[in-house]
Amino acid sequence: MERESALELLAAEADRAMSGAGRLVLFRAPTGTGRSALLEAAAERGAKLGMRVLRAHASAECSSIPLALVRQLLNSPSDPGCLHNAREIPDHLTYASHLWRLLCEHAAASPLLVAVDDAHLADQASRNWLTEAARRLAGMPVLMVVTERGQYDITPPAPGLAYSLPRGWSGRTRWRR
Repeated sequence: MERESALELLAAEADRAMSGAGRLVLFRAPTGTGRSALLEAAAERGAKLGMRVLRAHASAECSSIPLALVRQLLNSPSDPGCLHNAREIPDHLTYASHLWRLLCEHAAASPLLVAVDDAHLADQASRNWLTEAARRLAGMPVLMVVTERGQYDITPPAPGLAYSLPRGWSGRTRWRR
């Protein structure tokens, strides 16, 4: 039943995004509860609606490289994300702005579904970028769907995306299991 309500939520938010009301859907749940499967369902739905799907999967291996997740997401051919050394990016703020402009260019060309898996493993600069992007989605044809582990009995908690968003922020939807 919970999966059905999550799929209904995704369908409604995809429709809103297609009409220019950018949204964030954040799925927080323990390991093994189907977060990645929901993300895949969101990507499939977005593709069927004609949305361009951008994907990224955070990993512990890249968690110390600033903006690795976002670079993976925007998949610049000359910038393959985690493969670059952090020292190759001289100014994180300038580079983050460049990545935001890339996202805006993609959204101007086609409605977007941004699918990010395991955001709790992302580097801090990428989590900051996602938080700021979520705040700026209003008026854009973008649905950002993010998964994050919501169980910390295995490892200590990382400052996940859910904790970066201000309380009561109306531009996000959360699903917890």
